[in-house]
Amino acid sequence: MKKRGFTLIELLVVIAIIGILAAIVLVSLSGARARAKDARIIADMGQLRTTAEVYYGEQETYSNLSTDPDEDRLATDIAAQGGTYNILINSDGSGFCATAQLNSQEYWCVDSGLKSEKDADGSLTECVAACVAANNCACD
Repeated sequence: MKKRGFTLIELLVVIAIIGILAAIVLVSLSGARARAKDARIIADMGQLRTTAEVYYGEQETYSNLSTDPDEDRLATDIAAQGGTYNILINSDGSGFCATAQLNSQEYWCVDSGLKSEKDADGSLTECVAACVAANNCACD
């Protein structure tokens, strides 16, 4: 009667294959994690737009929106997800534009005109220029 079993080489090959498959899965999960963080930043920006409209309904101005506790909580969460956040408010308090840089290096923009969209030019320049020069904060 002959004993049957696996040789050391066969076991090592199986372990190597499992290791390679595990490495591939871990690499693909890191991209999914970054996309999930970006999705959360976009959701926070949508919530910011809603928070700003509620604030405007109560105060009839956006002037002190950046001091609102709900806005601060959302800004903190955006930073916790690896994004950078900026809000600009018209000098007369009639409008705002908020942008967040995602982990993908793109920008997401929300404004008082109820836009919530990827920033078209991929930077803050047009939003900042509209706020400063024309007192008309808006996404591009």
